[in-house]
Amino acid sequence: MRTRLLVRLVSVNAAALIVSVIITVTSFHYVGVTFSRIQAEHLMDAMLAVREYTSRKINPIVAPMNSVSNDIFLPEAVPSYSSTKVFEYLRLRDGYEQYSYREAALNPTNPADMASDSEKRIINDFIKDQDLKRKAGFLKQGGVDNIFYVAQPIKVSKESCLTCHSVPSRAPRSQIETYGTSGGYGWNLGDTVGAQVVTIKLSNNPLGIAWQSNISLLMQFLLSVTAIVSGYFIVKRLIIAPLSRLGAFAENAIHYSGSHSGSRISPGSARSDEIGLIARSIDYLRKSVNSKHY
Repeated sequence: MRTRLLVRLVSVNAAALIVSVIITVTSFHYVGVTFSRIQAEHLMDAMLAVREYTSRKINPIVAPMNSVSNDIFLPEAVPSYSSTKVFEYLRLRDGYEQYSYREAALNPTNPADMASDSEKRIINDFIKDQDLKRKAGFLKQGGVDNIFYVAQPIKVSKESCLTCHSVPSRAPRSQIETYGTSGGYGWNLGDTVGAQVVTIKLSNNPLGIAWQSNISLLMQFLLSVTAIVSGYFIVKRLIIAPLSRLGAFAENAIHYSGSHSGSRISPGSARSDEIGLIARSIDYLRKSVNSKHY
């Protein structure tokens, strides 16, 4: 069975449109993910710098106060506290509302740092693969993968960390008074105890813009499909169907002879467009052939 010209033309156009949409959507997503990851990693590096500054400059000043005080523990000595608070101030600036930063742990001193279920999975990935330095992906919120994250492990890399996190008897008295003895202990040198996680909600950021562009592109795709389907039926009705009738008439006329053939008129002869011109030309040729034959 022969494939009609219009069907082949529509099929080629539809295939080209689908391929172009797939390539464009994939490109938008890749670019959005790449830029979002770069931004998240820059923020992660900035928080690492804050941690390092706190560890080198602030902790030597504040930690001795905590060790001899029976009052409330001063968290400014803790690198994770400093980085978290600095990020909170960063989020107050325009353009950073969709970003968040967490230092989540499986066994934290402060219950507020307890890892969520998704953060626990990230931390366990780092525990299973000790060579994994950073990872990125998507987290679900409301059943939808609409939060992009970049994470890296928190490891006990310094002997000084064990002062507060090995056994309660070594911890500062102010720490015991503030947080108790139920969490944040039993750590060992080299342990992966948590993860630093930078998250980005899919909205006014490169990844969100990419998704919005994809939605706009898909809407255009649906409109294009509608136009192609509509065009198919319009062309079929106004052009293909009349041409098919003309073709059948001309083919029959070749095998038709007799004086009665002169009274037959090609379908569409009364039209004023190109179809009518072709129909009248077929009538002229048919009459010319019949007049010579008879």
